[in-house]
Amino acid sequence: MTFKYYKSVASSHWQSQTKISINSKNTRKIKGLLYHPSNRSIVDSYDDDTLIHMFRIDQTNCGDWWSSSIHYFTFPSHNNVVEINDYMEDIPLQGTAIVGGGGLIGPAFKQLEHLVKSPLIKTIGWGLGNNMLDDKKHGYVSETVPLPEYVKYFDLLGIRDDIEGYRWVPCASCMHPAFSQKYDILYDIVIFEHKRIPIDIDGFPKMSNNGNDIEKIIHFLASGEIVLTNSYHGAYWALLLERKCVVFPFSSKFFAFKHPLVLGHMDDWKRLVSKACRYDEALFECREANIDFYKDTMRFIADMTK
Repeated sequence: MTFKYYKSVASSHWQSQTKISINSKNTRKIKGLLYHPSNRSIVDSYDDDTLIHMFRIDQTNCGDWWSSSIHYFTFPSHNNVVEINDYMEDIPLQGTAIVGGGGLIGPAFKQLEHLVKSPLIKTIGWGLGNNMLDDKKHGYVSETVPLPEYVKYFDLLGIRDDIEGYRWVPCASCMHPAFSQKYDILYDIVIFEHKRIPIDIDGFPKMSNNGNDIEKIIHFLASGEIVLTNSYHGAYWALLLERKCVVFPFSSKFFAFKHPLVLGHMDDWKRLVSKACRYDEALFECREANIDFYKDTMRFIADMTK
């Protein structure tokens, strides 16, 4: 059954209204995405059915929703978007797929291995992350694990983890213009928690990653001198805002930041706070890596059309 619906995306400076057409339970098309004029490029004629953007289309998880490069860069086509959880092995996708961002390299997204090994499609991994191990029940893991062998099948790959032998391309959400603004610090500490894993610390302003209003979250994170969090994007965005950050890791995705984080158990948060530091260069480095990867992605796409 074919149906259409509209969803408003809460970001007053970047993206206003997104029109989503669903032609089947597996294929979703997002139209009307706005992009900043500075990212415009001259694009030759392109068959828009051959370029696919695939990520977690979850408007109840701000990090997932804003992690896709489709929000920030101009591509030959923005029309074909596939929710990665809708992709199945019997769907004959063809052309080129830009996959990411988000922690999609893990057992929760087993379909990714089939996708990258498919002879029908070229795959570009943009800002993907290690999510091979997690413990949402107890809210804490103490180590990371290696990436799976199948990642070598990507035709072009940039991962958000700083791992030797792989190209570092952090989450594309760093391109959002709200990070270019300056914000006043209002509190010594704020807490930003994953919506399914509460942080049991009281006495400070608290917010979760539920929803898609990135500007509201950025304002909240920036209001604290120190951010206590168990959210990947809470930690990442705090770094971009030059705020100190302490992380309570429930997943392997927290252990390979290029700009090292203070990690530990929430029971030890008072001691951990004294070790936290800020990174003045993080925003520039993350944007530079994404812009360079965009250029290589466009060259790759151009080569596919020859």
